[in-house]
Amino acid sequence: MSLNSIVKKTIFANATSTLHFMKKYILGFIVLLSSLKAVSQINDLFQLAQGSLVFFTPIFEPDDKLYGYIGVYDLGKENESQKRYEYVILDTRLVKVTNGEFLAPSYKKIYSRFVSLQKLDNKLLLSR
Repeated sequence: MSLNSIVKKTIFANATSTLHFMKKYILGFIVLLSSLKAVSQINDLFQLAQGSLVFFTPIFEPDDKLYGYIGVYDLGKENESQKRYEYVILDTRLVKVTNGEFLAPSYKKIYSRFVSLQKLDNKLLLSR
């Protein structure tokens, strides 16, 4: 084997290993950026309202088309017989559309939670 062919093989081997390394590096960088974006999206969803998230569900139109999402957050006791909640309505792209607060009865010995949501015309019915 001549010196010229050995040099060519060495250069080709170094170039392919460098290319392989660059592919791994670029792929890892892309995965890192996309995971950081996903984590920030999740953090934004948890920071939409004060309190602890107790209910989150999609909202469907009567024709089963996705309308958006609703999240209900527990803000704590208002008084002995009522708890204060905050609702947040998101569109299909998880952008906040509206929010508000409401009071619900608080029971001392009965555990009650939100279990379903129905969209009736332009109103939402949240059931316990």
